[in-house]
Amino acid sequence: RWARDLADALVHAHSRGVLHRDVKPGNVFVTADWKVLLLDFGLARPADASRLTGTNDILGTPGYMAPEQIYGRPCDERTDVYGLGGTLFAMLEGRSPYPSFNLLLHRDELGRGARPRLTDSTPAGLAAIALTCLEGAAEARYPSAEALRDDLDRFLRGDQTRAEKSRSAARSRRLAAAGALGLAVVVAGALLARWIRREEV
Repeated sequence: RWARDLADALVHAHSRGVLHRDVKPGNVFVTADWKVLLLDFGLARPADASRLTGTNDILGTPGYMAPEQIYGRPCDERTDVYGLGGTLFAMLEGRSPYPSFNLLLHRDELGRGARPRLTDSTPAGLAAIALTCLEGAAEARYPSAEALRDDLDRFLRGDQTRAEKSRSAARSRRLAAAGALGLAVVVAGALLARWIRREEV
């Protein structure tokens, strides 16, 4: 529910053309009546001004920064979605998705295609949501905080999340491709063995 409320706060900010650019647990505050607030808009910028950021400007917190921030590329709503995904990961695991807070090491981890792992105790739907937010390629994440909020609502209702459906479909495609490759190898091996026997004769 806290993650859902944080997503709603981002929807509110984005609807007014503001990117937070530093969503992380340290900028989340829980009130005495257990309401959650997103604080510290110190790095926030109008969405249409984010493209003015210099290519060498690195702003954010390593471990919660989207790849486009680390490489000084233009940011958009999906950058905040990444930060919220890292925050959700920390809520579930008690640590950053990338525990090294060294910027160069984090950049190297992302460059090598490192993927954070959630424990098996995390419900599949919630794990799929967090990992979709943390996709390295922006186009593979939720397209907006609103889409993320809506998927969190599905999870809270007990419905299957879109992230879970998408990841299941992708897994099925990978398994089908692996099966087809395995079959091709078996057939090729059989044909090769047959050819060798024919040559021996």
